[in-house]
Amino acid sequence: QIFMTICKANKLNCINSVRSFQSYNKKNKEPSHFPINLHLTVNGHKLIARLVADFIGSLNLMLSENNS
Repeated sequence: QIFMTICKANKLNCINSVRSFQSYNKKNKEPSHFPINLHLTVNGHKLIARLVADFIGSLNLMLSENNS
């Protein structure tokens, strides 16, 4: 809650990934991060990539064909 409140107050586009990681780790044997240092595993990186892609897709950005 606090995280998203700070993001909204500062007009930042933020992704709160806590629930996604909790859900992933309940369903899968391979962890999303290494317990000893919390660095992401390959699967954790894939999960974050999917969350970011979904978030960007939800923004409905109009991209011009002339932008290269």
